[in-house]
Amino acid sequence: MKLQRDKLHIYQKKIQTILTREHEIAKECLAQDDKSRALLALRRRKYQEQLLVKTDAQLEALEKLVMRPLLPPLRWIIIWGEGGRG
Repeated sequence: MKLQRDKLHIYQKKIQTILTREHEIAKECLAQDDKSRALLALRRRKYQEQLLVKTDAQLEALEKLVMRPLLPPLRWIIIWGEGGRG
């Protein structure tokens, strides 16, 4: 799970880079009076923002799983033994 969490962090950084680049592209297109391309870049940027929100939610859920204590199953093993004896 920790490996998956690290991969999500890397993916978030990648999306942030794309967001920055799409914003720059939109500015460049507006400077060149190419409104349609600027709008396209902004639409792609909005899509990337949505991906970032989804990734944040996945990362938060994964963090909760990683941080959840493993004590209850361990307690049962100690109390009942590994063979399930009672």
